[in-house]
Amino acid sequence: MAEKDRRLFIRLDIDYPDHPKIVGLSDRAFRAHVEMMAYARKYATDGVIPNRVANRLGYESVSELLQNDPEAPSLIDNGDGTYLLHGYADMNETRADIEERKARNHANGRRGGRPKKTQSVTESDTQSVPQSQTHSGTQRKAEIEIEIEIDNSLPKGRESTTSRGARLSKDWMPSQETIDKMRADAPNVDVRAEHEAFVDYWIALPGQKGVKKDWDATWRNWMRRKQGDHANKRTRQAPAERAAQTTNLGRTLATDLLELE
Repeated sequence: MAEKDRRLFIRLDIDYPDHPKIVGLSDRAFRAHVEMMAYARKYATDGVIPNRVANRLGYESVSELLQNDPEAPSLIDNGDGTYLLHGYADMNETRADIEERKARNHANGRRGGRPKKTQSVTESDTQSVPQSQTHSGTQRKAEIEIEIEIDNSLPKGRESTTSRGARLSKDWMPSQETIDKMRADAPNVDVRAEHEAFVDYWIALPGQKGVKKDWDATWRNWMRRKQGDHANKRTRQAPAERAAQTTNLGRTLATDLLELE
C-alpha cells in the first residue's frame, strides 16, 4: 500500500468558486481568501487571521472580503487587530478537532494500531483458500480508513445539527448584554438607526436567506461591519478633502504665529 500523504489540506465546497459571495470577487481577493484559509489550517488558528497577514494580502482584497455580503461576509473584523474567516470551522478542522484526533491516534498507537483480527496463512494454505478471502484483512483495513475519513469530514458537534433557525419578528430586540457590547465595540455607529435598518432588511429578505439560528450574533456582525465602514471611509478620504484639511491647518498655524508676534 502506498504511503499516506501527510501534507495538510484545506476543505473547499466544490461549488465554492460559483458561490454568490465569491463569484463577484476580484482575482486578487479570491486568492487572498484561499491564502487566508491555508494560513488558518497550517497554524491551527480556527479561522483567525492576524492583521499582519491581512496587510500582506492587500487592503483592497481585505475590503472586498469584508463587504461581499450584507450579513455574512467572508471576513469579519474582530476589532482587536485580527479578522475571522466566516464559516471556516464548518469545513475545516479546528484546533480542538486536531487535538482530539491526535489523542485518538496516540491511543490507537499504544494499542498497536487499529484493532483487527488476523490469522496466519501459510503459502500452502493459499492454494485452497479463495483469493478474495486471503485479502480480506487488507480490504477491511481500507474500509476502516474510509469510515474514519467520513467520520472526520465534519467537526465534532456538527454532525447532527437539525435546527433550521427562525425568521426575524418586527419587534425583535437583541439582549441588553449584546447592545452594551456593541455600543462599546462600535462607538461610531448609530445603534438605534442601524437596528431599524437591520430589522427592515431581514424582514424583507425572502425565503431561507432570511432564516438565522442566532440573531444576536447576526446583529453583532452587522454593527461591526458598520463600524468597519466608518473606519474605511476615514482611511479613503478624497484628495480634495485632504487638501482642504491641509489648507485649513496652514491658516490656523499662520494665525497662531501672528498672535505670538
